[in-house]
Amino acid sequence: MAGSSALIGELDEEFVWERSVGDSFTLGVQTWRIERMTHNDVFVTPSARRSAMAPFWRADERHRSFELSERIGLFLEQAEPRLDDHAFPNDLMRDYPLTSAAARALIRHLSDQRRATGLLPHRHRLVMERVREGQDEQLILHTLAGGRVNLPWSLALREAWERRHGSPLDVLYEDDCIVIDDAQGVDADEWLSLVTA
Repeated sequence: MAGSSALIGELDEEFVWERSVGDSFTLGVQTWRIERMTHNDVFVTPSARRSAMAPFWRADERHRSFELSERIGLFLEQAEPRLDDHAFPNDLMRDYPLTSAAARALIRHLSDQRRATGLLPHRHRLVMERVREGQDEQLILHTLAGGRVNLPWSLALREAWERRHGSPLDVLYEDDCIVIDDAQGVDADEWLSLVTA
Protein backbone atom coordinates (compact mmCIF):
# COMPACT_ATOMS: atom_id res chain seq x y z
CA MET A 1 0.00 0.00 0.00
CA ALA A 2 1.47 3.35 -0.99
CA GLY A 3 2.20 5.46 2.10
CA SER A 4 2.13 2.66 4.68
CA SER A 5 4.00 -0.10 2.76
CA ALA A 6 1.47 -2.61 4.14
CA LEU A 7 1.54 -5.89 2.20
CA ILE A 8 -1.67 -6.43 0.24
CA GLY A 9 -0.72 -9.48 -1.84
CA GLU A 10 1.66 -10.80 -4.44
CA LEU A 11 1.62 -10.32 -8.22
CA ASP A 12 3.14 -12.52 -10.89
CA GLU A 13 6.43 -11.08 -12.14
CA GLU A 14 5.34 -11.26 -15.77
CA PHE A 15 2.14 -9.35 -14.99
CA VAL A 16 4.22 -6.61 -13.32
CA TRP A 17 6.58 -6.32 -16.33
CA GLU A 18 3.62 -5.38 -18.52
CA ARG A 19 2.25 -2.73 -16.14
CA SER A 20 2.88 0.99 -15.87
CA VAL A 21 2.22 3.67 -13.29
CA GLY A 22 -1.44 4.65 -13.57
CA ASP A 23 -2.68 1.15 -14.51
CA SER A 24 -5.54 -0.29 -12.47
CA PHE A 25 -6.10 -3.94 -11.60
CA THR A 26 -8.41 -5.94 -9.41
CA LEU A 27 -7.06 -8.00 -6.52
CA GLY A 28 -9.67 -9.68 -4.37
CA VAL A 29 -12.74 -7.44 -4.42
CA GLN A 30 -10.78 -4.15 -4.51
CA THR A 31 -9.53 -2.23 -7.54
CA TRP A 32 -6.03 -0.80 -7.12
CA ARG A 33 -4.18 1.93 -9.04
CA ILE A 34 -0.40 1.62 -9.47
CA GLU A 35 1.30 4.71 -8.03
CA ARG A 36 4.97 3.65 -8.06
CA MET A 37 7.06 0.63 -9.01
CA THR A 38 10.50 -0.45 -7.80
CA HIS A 39 12.58 -3.53 -8.61
CA ASN A 40 10.84 -5.38 -5.74
CA ASP A 41 7.52 -3.67 -5.06
CA VAL A 42 4.41 -2.27 -6.68
CA PHE A 43 2.92 0.55 -4.59
CA VAL A 44 -0.83 0.98 -5.00
CA THR A 45 -3.76 2.99 -3.70
CA PRO A 46 -7.44 2.02 -3.76
CA SER A 47 -9.18 3.08 -6.97
CA ALA A 48 -12.80 4.05 -7.44
CA ARG A 49 -12.68 2.69 -10.97
CA ARG A 50 -15.20 -0.09 -11.46
CA SER A 51 -13.60 -2.08 -14.26
CA ALA A 52 -9.98 -3.13 -14.29
CA MET A 53 -7.86 -6.03 -15.44
CA ALA A 54 -7.29 -9.02 -13.21
CA PRO A 55 -3.71 -10.12 -12.58
CA PHE A 56 -2.84 -13.27 -14.46
CA TRP A 57 -0.69 -16.18 -13.47
CA ARG A 58 1.79 -18.07 -15.57
CA ALA A 59 -0.57 -21.06 -15.81
CA ASP A 60 -3.38 -18.97 -17.33
CA GLU A 61 -3.62 -18.75 -21.10
CA ARG A 62 -3.91 -15.00 -21.38
CA HIS A 63 -4.25 -14.28 -25.07
CA ARG A 64 -6.36 -15.81 -27.80
CA SER A 65 -4.33 -17.11 -30.74
CA PHE A 66 -4.14 -15.21 -34.02
CA GLU A 67 -5.73 -18.16 -35.83
CA LEU A 68 -8.79 -18.17 -33.55
CA SER A 69 -9.07 -14.36 -33.77
CA GLU A 70 -9.05 -14.66 -37.58
CA ARG A 71 -11.80 -17.31 -37.49
CA ILE A 72 -13.97 -15.13 -35.24
CA GLY A 73 -13.41 -12.14 -37.52
CA LEU A 74 -14.24 -14.21 -40.60
CA PHE A 75 -17.41 -15.51 -38.96
CA LEU A 76 -18.58 -11.97 -38.14
CA GLU A 77 -17.72 -10.76 -41.63
CA GLN A 78 -19.84 -13.54 -43.16
CA ALA A 79 -22.64 -13.32 -40.55
CA GLU A 80 -23.30 -9.58 -40.70
CA PRO A 81 -25.09 -9.52 -44.08
CA ARG A 82 -27.13 -12.59 -43.07
CA LEU A 83 -28.52 -11.44 -39.72
CA ASP A 84 -31.95 -10.78 -41.26
CA ASP A 85 -31.88 -13.92 -43.44
CA HIS A 86 -34.56 -16.41 -42.27
CA ALA A 87 -32.35 -19.35 -43.35
CA PHE A 88 -29.39 -18.20 -41.23
CA PRO A 89 -30.44 -19.94 -37.96
CA ASN A 90 -30.73 -23.28 -39.78
CA ASP A 91 -27.34 -22.76 -41.42
CA LEU A 92 -25.80 -22.02 -38.02
CA MET A 93 -27.28 -25.22 -36.57
CA ARG A 94 -25.98 -27.21 -39.55
CA ASP A 95 -22.45 -25.71 -39.55
CA TYR A 96 -21.89 -25.32 -35.79
CA PRO A 97 -23.00 -27.36 -32.76
CA LEU A 98 -25.81 -24.92 -31.88
CA THR A 99 -29.35 -25.59 -30.78
CA SER A 100 -32.17 -23.59 -32.31
CA ALA A 101 -32.37 -21.42 -29.17
CA ALA A 102 -28.60 -20.81 -29.20
CA ALA A 103 -28.61 -19.86 -32.90
CA ARG A 104 -31.47 -17.38 -32.35
CA ALA A 105 -29.74 -15.94 -29.24
CA LEU A 106 -26.48 -15.45 -31.19
CA ILE A 107 -28.29 -13.68 -34.02
CA ARG A 108 -30.18 -11.50 -31.53
CA HIS A 109 -26.91 -10.60 -29.75
CA LEU A 110 -25.14 -9.70 -33.01
CA SER A 111 -28.16 -7.72 -34.20
CA ASP A 112 -28.23 -5.76 -30.93
CA GLN A 113 -24.54 -4.93 -31.31
CA ARG A 114 -25.03 -3.86 -34.91
CA ARG A 115 -27.97 -1.66 -33.86
CA ALA A 116 -25.86 -0.08 -31.08
CA THR A 117 -22.78 0.66 -33.19
CA GLY A 118 -24.13 0.74 -36.74
CA LEU A 119 -22.10 -2.26 -37.91
CA LEU A 120 -20.11 -5.21 -36.61
CA PRO A 121 -16.33 -5.37 -36.28
CA HIS A 122 -14.57 -8.09 -38.24
CA ARG A 123 -11.21 -8.91 -39.84
CA HIS A 124 -11.24 -5.82 -42.04
CA ARG A 125 -13.19 -3.38 -39.88
CA LEU A 126 -12.38 -1.60 -36.62
CA VAL A 127 -15.44 -0.29 -34.76
CA MET A 128 -15.03 2.56 -32.27
CA GLU A 129 -17.76 2.92 -29.66
CA ARG A 130 -18.13 5.65 -27.04
CA VAL A 131 -19.70 4.56 -23.76
CA ARG A 132 -20.77 7.14 -21.21
CA GLU A 133 -21.37 6.29 -17.56
CA GLY A 134 -22.23 9.38 -15.53
CA GLN A 135 -19.49 11.94 -16.20
CA ASP A 136 -17.03 9.30 -17.42
CA GLU A 137 -16.62 8.36 -21.05
CA GLN A 138 -14.74 5.38 -22.41
CA LEU A 139 -13.74 4.71 -25.98
CA ILE A 140 -13.91 1.04 -26.95
CA LEU A 141 -11.92 -0.04 -30.00
CA HIS A 142 -13.59 -3.32 -31.06
CA THR A 143 -10.55 -4.93 -32.68
CA LEU A 144 -11.08 -8.72 -32.30
CA ALA A 145 -7.33 -9.06 -32.96
CA GLY A 146 -6.55 -10.98 -29.78
CA GLY A 147 -4.39 -9.96 -26.85
CA ARG A 148 -1.15 -10.68 -28.70
CA VAL A 149 -1.95 -7.72 -30.97
CA ASN A 150 -4.04 -5.61 -28.58
CA LEU A 151 -1.42 -5.62 -25.77
CA PRO A 152 1.40 -4.01 -27.81
CA TRP A 153 -1.08 -1.74 -29.56
CA SER A 154 -2.45 -0.51 -26.21
CA LEU A 155 1.09 0.08 -24.90
CA ALA A 156 1.95 2.03 -28.06
CA LEU A 157 -1.25 4.11 -27.77
CA ARG A 158 -0.45 4.98 -24.17
CA GLU A 159 3.13 5.99 -24.99
CA ALA A 160 2.13 8.01 -28.08
CA TRP A 161 -0.58 9.84 -26.10
CA GLU A 162 1.84 10.74 -23.31
CA ARG A 163 4.41 12.02 -25.82
CA ARG A 164 1.83 14.12 -27.67
CA HIS A 165 -0.13 15.46 -24.68
CA GLY A 166 2.24 15.09 -21.72
CA SER A 167 -0.37 13.37 -19.58
CA PRO A 168 -0.99 9.71 -18.65
CA LEU A 169 -3.65 7.64 -20.36
CA ASP A 170 -5.56 4.70 -18.84
CA VAL A 171 -5.75 1.92 -21.42
CA LEU A 172 -7.04 -1.61 -20.91
CA TYR A 173 -6.93 -4.41 -23.45
CA GLU A 174 -8.58 -7.77 -23.91
CA ASP A 175 -8.78 -10.22 -26.79
CA ASP A 176 -11.69 -8.38 -28.41
CA CYS A 177 -11.02 -4.73 -27.65
CA ILE A 178 -8.91 -1.89 -26.35
CA VAL A 179 -10.63 0.40 -23.84
CA ILE A 180 -9.45 3.97 -23.37
CA ASP A 181 -10.64 5.59 -20.16
CA ASP A 182 -11.59 9.27 -19.95
CA ALA A 183 -11.66 9.64 -23.74
CA GLN A 184 -14.07 12.57 -23.74
CA GLY A 185 -13.66 15.21 -26.42
CA VAL A 186 -10.99 13.40 -28.47
CA ASP A 187 -12.15 12.43 -31.95
CA ALA A 188 -11.57 9.09 -33.67
CA ASP A 189 -9.07 10.55 -36.16
CA GLU A 190 -6.71 11.57 -33.36
CA TRP A 191 -6.83 8.11 -31.75
CA LEU A 192 -6.07 6.47 -35.08
CA SER A 193 -3.23 8.92 -35.80
CA LEU A 194 -1.40 8.11 -32.57
CA VAL A 195 -0.03 4.76 -33.79
CA THR A 196 0.32 4.14 -37.51
CA ALA A 197 1.34 1.00 -39.34
